[in-house]
Amino acid sequence: MIKYILVLAFIATSVLYSASNDNQISLNGFYLLQTKNAVTNIFGNAPTAHGINKYSTWDLYAYDNNSYIVFEYLTNNPNYIYSLQLTGYENKNMYLFKGCRLGDSKYAVLAKIGKPDNIKHIRDKLYAYDYTNRNYSIEFNQDKLYSIRIQCYKELDNAKISPFDWQGFKDVLISKNIKKIKEYLRPDFEIFKGSDLLSVKGPFESFKITTGDEYYNILFVNRDSVLSEIISNDKPESALRIIMGVGIGIVYKFKKDDALQEIVLFPYNNKYRVFEIKYKK
Repeated sequence: MIKYILVLAFIATSVLYSASNDNQISLNGFYLLQTKNAVTNIFGNAPTAHGINKYSTWDLYAYDNNSYIVFEYLTNNPNYIYSLQLTGYENKNMYLFKGCRLGDSKYAVLAKIGKPDNIKHIRDKLYAYDYTNRNYSIEFNQDKLYSIRIQCYKELDNAKISPFDWQGFKDVLISKNIKKIKEYLRPDFEIFKGSDLLSVKGPFESFKITTGDEYYNILFVNRDSVLSEIISNDKPESALRIIMGVGIGIVYKFKKDDALQEIVLFPYNNKYRVFEIKYKK
């Protein structure tokens, strides 16, 4: 059985990396800055192991006897994933990471990822490989890929980017393009309508909107759907919105008589994306 204590070799308070063409935003289906609820909806509220330090907390969940995943949350932003770590001898069902999976040979992995900038001997035949200005690190145990960790970087949600493509967003809604609409959503997006809350309930990688589901209806079908509200309006007035722990975004405010109150956007991975859609009560 895998020893969970090995997580301590990787989990630590880390500096925020700068932007890189090779930064990664997802690991085994979960995305950086997804909500903690997306995690507990899948794994429950009782992690296999839990840790806390001055700057963060982390929850470890075992997939099986061969692998586990760790979610780290900053103390000052406790509801959003700051880092992800997948560790183990193998996980046949994992999403590929840059074409690699746990248990792959070191030579095959380095051929795809490249040589590291630093190598640290942890113990026995366990080594950590670090890459300068990339937001991920990997570990090899007995020359097999044993662990992958990714973490937030400075430009993930606060990059200076071009204005939001409102017309493009509107066109995707009009065409009911359920695949394209996902590109306009942050992985932590939420829709508030009365007492109802819609959000991603698991890995964002596998999140899909399907015809007839609750997301589809509120976006495209309902009498007061987002589509109908946008079609009946010219481009709403916009203003800056600042949210602690999220950053500086844009809010589009709808008219007094509209059912929709506002659509809030924040940067994520080099684009403004929908963070919140809120209806009037």
